[in-house]
Amino acid sequence: MQAFLLSTGVVALGARGDKTQIASVALAARHGSLLAVVVVGTRLGMMRAKLPAVDRGDTIARRVSMALKHGVAALIFAVLGGLTLNAPP
Repeated sequence: MQAFLLSTGVVALGARGDKTQIASVALAARHGSLLAVVVVGTRLGMMRAKLPAVDRGDTIARRVSMALKHGVAALIFAVLGGLTLNAPP
């Protein structure tokens, strides 16, 4: 249950304001009387789009050591932090 709640929260926060959310709002506005259908359709579409990432992530998790994954994640965060600090205002 913890993995479900964590993944739901991360995806919900990461998807705020992206093109998918804007398209969902447009569909809901266009088909307002079918709002429940639009909600179910967008949720199913998002789940289908995420399946390959989850599958590949599972494969990587089984084949790569945790130390290497932590090192790569730390490097990515350091690079993004450096780029953020050096970005023009």
